[in-house]
Amino acid sequence: MGDRTICERCQTELEEKHRIEHPPVEERVRRFTLSLRNTAILLVILGLLAIPGSYAVRNLTQTPITPEEFARFRYAMAGTFETQEGTNITSTVLGAKVVSATSEQPGYEAKRLIDEYVGEGYGGYRTADSTFPQEVVIEAGQRSRVEKVTFQQQPNEPPETWTREVEVLVSVQSPDGPYESIGRFTLAQNADLQRFVLDAGHDVQWVKLRVLSNYGGPFASLAEFDSWLQPRGAFGPNATPSAQP
Repeated sequence: MGDRTICERCQTELEEKHRIEHPPVEERVRRFTLSLRNTAILLVILGLLAIPGSYAVRNLTQTPITPEEFARFRYAMAGTFETQEGTNITSTVLGAKVVSATSEQPGYEAKRLIDEYVGEGYGGYRTADSTFPQEVVIEAGQRSRVEKVTFQQQPNEPPETWTREVEVLVSVQSPDGPYESIGRFTLAQNADLQRFVLDAGHDVQWVKLRVLSNYGGPFASLAEFDSWLQPRGAFGPNATPSAQP
C-alpha cells in the first residue's frame, strides 16, 4: 500500500473484508439458492398452518354463538358482572337455571327467559297454550337479594301473545316453597325493556315467575325475565314498584 507497510494479520483482515463486500459469483449463487430454499420452506410451513386454521375459522363462522357465550364475552370485556342495571342474579352466566315450568313449547323453553339474549331469529319462551296461570321456577346460582325485576317482550312473536300480567315470588327454603310474593306487574304491549323497582330488597334462592294472562293469543310469549341486585345507591328507601321507561 504505497510506502506504508501493514502486518500480515491486518492484510488478512482487509482481504476478508473485501471478499465479504465483493463475493465471487459462486458465493452469490450459493447465497441466493439458500435464501430461495428457506423462503420455500417458510411458505410450506405457513401453508400447512393455514389449512387447519382456515377450517377452524370456517367452523367458527358457521357455528352460531350461543346467548350464554355472548353474555360471558360481554362480561369478560367489561371485567365485572355488574352493569348499569346491577347484577343479574338469575342469569345462566352466574349459574342460574330453570328447575321447573308448567308448560313450554319445544324450541321455546323456559330457560330462554334467563339467557340474557333477545334477537331476531331467536325465539324466547312460549307457554304450551293460553291456560293460566303458567309458572316457571328459577334457581339462582347462589343466595342473594332481588331489588328490581325486568321483563322484555319477544319482538318476533305476535303482540297478542305477549305476556300481560305477571307475579314474582321468592323463596329461600326450597323450589317447592314456601314462597313470598314480591310484586304483581302489568307489562306494556311493546318490545322495550320494562323495569320494576321494588320497595325493599328480598332474600332469594329460588324465584317463581307466574304468568297470569296475555293479550289474547293462543299462547303466552316472553323474551326475558331478569332479577337484579342493584348497584349501591341506585334507588332510595321510599322507592315503590313501578315501570321505568
